Amino acid sequence: MLLQNLAETSELDQADFEQAFNLFREAHRTLERSLVTARPLRMPPLKNIAEGERLAGYLLPRSLVHELSDTERSLDGKWIARFMEQFTEVCDRAQRIHSKSLGAILALQEKIAHNWQSLPVKSPPSGFVPTSAKQASTTD
Repeated sequence: MLLQNLAETSELDQADFEQAFNLFREAHRTLERSLVTARPLRMPPLKNIAEGERLAGYLLPRSLVHELSDTERSLDGKWIARFMEQFTEVCDRAQRIHSKSLGAILALQEKIAHNWQSLPVKSPPSGFVPTSAKQASTTD
C-alpha cells in the first residue's frame, strides 16, 4: 500500500515519509546483512552456474546502493529505483539457485533409487533366522 502511494504522489506527509524512509532503510539493512552472510559461501555445482563462485557475488554482481543516512530529508526516486532493481535481482537469483538446487536434489534422488533398484537381490544364507523370529521362539 505504501509503495503504491509513493508511486502515485510526489509529496508525502511527515508520517508517510517516515514510514517509507524507515521501510527502505530496514529493507536495505536486511539485504546488506544477507549479502554479508553470503560472502564466505561458495556456489555448489549447479547447471549453468560457475561452481565455487562466491554466493554474494552471484546474487549481486555489483555494489549495493548506499544506505539512507539519518540526515536525508527526501527519498530520491533514482535511489528507490536502483534499490528496488537490486532487491529484485537478488530475489530472482536466489529463486534461481533454489530451483536449481531442488532439481539437483531430485536428480540425485532418482539416481540413488535407480542404483539401489539395480542391485542384485541376495538370498539370506541357508539356516538364517531373522532376529525377530528367534526372539519370538524363545518367548513361547
